[in-house]
Amino acid sequence: MLKNLLVILHALAAIGFFGLGLPLARMAKAALTRSGDARAALLEQGALSIRGMTGAGVFAAITAFATLVVGIQQGVPYGWPYHAASLLILVLLAVHVFGTARVWKGLSGDAPETALGKVSAFVGLSHLLWLALFLLMFAKYFGIGV
Repeated sequence: MLKNLLVILHALAAIGFFGLGLPLARMAKAALTRSGDARAALLEQGALSIRGMTGAGVFAAITAFATLVVGIQQGVPYGWPYHAASLLILVLLAVHVFGTARVWKGLSGDAPETALGKVSAFVGLSHLLWLALFLLMFAKYFGIGV
């Protein structure tokens, strides 16, 4: 029962992380085409999305590790895909916090065009890592790592 609840919470947090990141590159590009209050509003909206992604990512990691602990206590055998995903979620959080979140701040700096490219790259990398995590979570249904 507890394990199922943790899995549901984990999935919701992961969905939130993915969804909040979808409009970031478009928001960054739109912010650079505007000035004044409109630009500031878009940059703040993006910063809010990034903070939400950080919270969702941390919560997804916590629920993933809690699920692992509860599962081990219940005798659930976890194969290498789950352990790889546990490491990859930490890599994803590092890319987000030290990549996306930092370069977003550069959009209001001296070289916003450079920051725009980096925002797109880091958001794309985050979503690629998210997809890899998603596939690893379902590896056992494909007979991999069981």
